[in-house]
Amino acid sequence: MGNTTTLANITTFNSTATCALSPRARVLSSVLTGFVGTIFTGLSSGPLVAFMIGWICWFASLRNVLVGIYQVYSVFRLELPEGGEHFFRFLDHFTRHDLRRWSDDFFRGAVVEKVSFLGWMGWMYTTLYSPIIQVLWLLENWGKASTGLKIARAIGVGVAALPSTLDTRARYGEALGRLCGWPAAWLFGALTAASTITLACVSVIELGLAAHELVKSAWVAIFYVIAYVVFTLVWTYGSLVFASPHDEAKDVGIKSILGGVAVGAFSGFFVAAPALGVMLVAPDQPGVGLSAYLRCEGATWWQKMVAILP
Repeated sequence: MGNTTTLANITTFNSTATCALSPRARVLSSVLTGFVGTIFTGLSSGPLVAFMIGWICWFASLRNVLVGIYQVYSVFRLELPEGGEHFFRFLDHFTRHDLRRWSDDFFRGAVVEKVSFLGWMGWMYTTLYSPIIQVLWLLENWGKASTGLKIARAIGVGVAALPSTLDTRARYGEALGRLCGWPAAWLFGALTAASTITLACVSVIELGLAAHELVKSAWVAIFYVIAYVVFTLVWTYGSLVFASPHDEAKDVGIKSILGGVAVGAFSGFFVAAPALGVMLVAPDQPGVGLSAYLRCEGATWWQKMVAILP
C-alpha cells in the first residue's frame, strides 16, 4: 500500500514537473502570431494595409499608444474615432507641428463607403480575440520567456493592434448605429479603443521587460536600447505622416482578397522574422515539446491555449 502511494506521488510530481514548454516550443505561437495576423489583415483590410503593417511593425509600439489614446479620448467625448481630420485636430492639442500638411492620399488609397463580412471578421480578430490571447500569453510567460522572445512577441502584438490604427472602420460603427441606435455605435468605438490601448500596453510591457533584462546584462546593450527608441520615434513620425488613421474601405472583390493574402504573407516574413530567429537558436531543453505539453495534466487549458494560438 505504501509503495503504491509513493509511486502515485512520484508519478504526479513528474507529470507536474515536466509540464513546462521547452524554450524552442515556447516560440511557436509567436511565429504564428506574425504570419496569421498579417495574412488575416490582408484578407480583411486589403493589400495596402497589409503592406503598411510590414513597414511599420518593428517599431509600432509608440504609434499604437498614441492612436489608442486618441481613440479613448474620442470615446469619452461620445465620438467615433474616425481618424482623418478628426485625428489631426486631436494632435493639434499636443503639438504645433501640422502633420496634416504632409499627409498624402496616395499612401492611403481610394476611399469608398463599403462594409463587408471580411471587414467584420478582421475587426473581431483585432478587437475581441487578440487582446484576450495576448494578455493571457503575457501572464503565462512573464518570467518564462527569454529576452529575445519578449521582443519578438512585442512585434507580433504590435501587428495585432496596427489594423485599427490604419483603418479605423468608423463606417462599421456608423452602420451599426443606423441598425441598432447610437449606443451600439458608441460601444463599437469603445471596444475598438479598449482593444488598441490594451494591445499597445502589452507590447510596451514586453519591450520594457526585455530592455530591463538587456541593460542589466551588458553596457553595449544600452546602445541597442537607445537606438531602438530613436528608430521608434522616427518610425512613429513617418508612419503618422504617410499612413495616418483613416476610415478607408477597400474594394472587397476577389482581386483585392487574393492581393491582400499575398501581400499579407509577404509582410508576415518581416513580422515573424525575429521570432523565427529566436526559435532557431533556442534549445530543446529544459522542458518538453508542444505535443507532450498539450498532454500534460499539470497545465491548465488556458496555458495550453496560449502555447498554440497566435
